[in-house]
Amino acid sequence: MSFLPHHWPPGRACTPGNYRWEHYPCTPNGTPVWAVDFDTHLRAMNLSRTNDRRVRTTILTALRRAERGELSVVVKTSWSHKRTGHVDQMGVAKGKILEIRLEEIEGEELIKGKRLRLYFAEPATQETLLGLVFAPKDVSDDTWKEQQNQAVQRAQRQADEWWAQP
Repeated sequence: MSFLPHHWPPGRACTPGNYRWEHYPCTPNGTPVWAVDFDTHLRAMNLSRTNDRRVRTTILTALRRAERGELSVVVKTSWSHKRTGHVDQMGVAKGKILEIRLEEIEGEELIKGKRLRLYFAEPATQETLLGLVFAPKDVSDDTWKEQQNQAVQRAQRQADEWWAQP
């Protein structure tokens, strides 16, 4: 089965509606693995309590807005080459994996030098948003694109595993 978003753009996360999140994989107690990864990364960054709360609130806001289809498609301005918007298709996964650009939810950098991404899919036959991988990337590191592609490929494998479940 396909994970290509319906009528991209804009896909479910950017089309008004009432969608539901599923997450894969999950820990034995049902916690999404991406959420555990998110928590681990935040703890390692030693953020102030205020910044930690701000980042956590931002991801919850993004998830809720995606459920209602209130996010926007990433667009590139021709004059500045700046990309703006919340949701983008990932080319390395042939558009089957999408990313939520978390710093775009607030409109500003959440953590200096980092870009926070939640990779997800939209199964073609369900009103589902499938949360897969959380991955921060260090924009000052020359390997950020390689890190991003590895996270997207991991998300693609997990989406395929989710679909193959009985």
